[in-house]
Amino acid sequence: MGETNGMPVEMTKSSEGKSRSGMESVISGVLGVYGVYLAYILVKGLIANEIGIRFEFADDASAAIDVGGSAVALSGPADVTVSTVLLAPETMVLLIISKLTVIIGLIGAAIICFPILRDIAHGTPFTSRALKALSVLALSVAILVIIYAIAATLGSNLASRDLGISDSVSGGLGVTQVFLFLGIAGGIALLQRSFASGRKAQEELEGLV
Repeated sequence: MGETNGMPVEMTKSSEGKSRSGMESVISGVLGVYGVYLAYILVKGLIANEIGIRFEFADDASAAIDVGGSAVALSGPADVTVSTVLLAPETMVLLIISKLTVIIGLIGAAIICFPILRDIAHGTPFTSRALKALSVLALSVAILVIIYAIAATLGSNLASRDLGISDSVSGGLGVTQVFLFLGIAGGIALLQRSFASGRKAQEELEGLV
């Protein structure tokens, strides 16, 4: 039996395998845990008859809220927690849908990314399983982003109507959200192309051997 620094080779390989397995579990688990946390925040707020809404306040028509007897101006993107009693039923439905898409997206991404990370950890990243998982991830993200964009835009617009601040809020997604979605889509597309090229090179190398 060979030894490495006084440790059997089998024990060294076993410990490396466990650390690798633990690493992909931690990385993919972070997304899932954050999705569960957002679900907890949503349920907790609904029980308290509250829901968080992201408004994009127009720079040329800032809204003002009363804090401690003094007016505070709001400009640009701002997360506001409002009472669900003030919102119409259709507004609540759209807002909940927009939040559920984020929660489902995070938990789904954690599940889909696990086999990809596992293959990378074991030194075989360019597998057909990883390519299929990336394709599923890209399709899922595209569908969820479309649903989120529609639900969040309509929901925030209806919420601004219900709260009487339509003149102070600009419609549509914020600049930060748009660039975030573009970054995620671009990153997934880049990964797909890289893995496809790596898979092709690997197959050519195996053919030469």
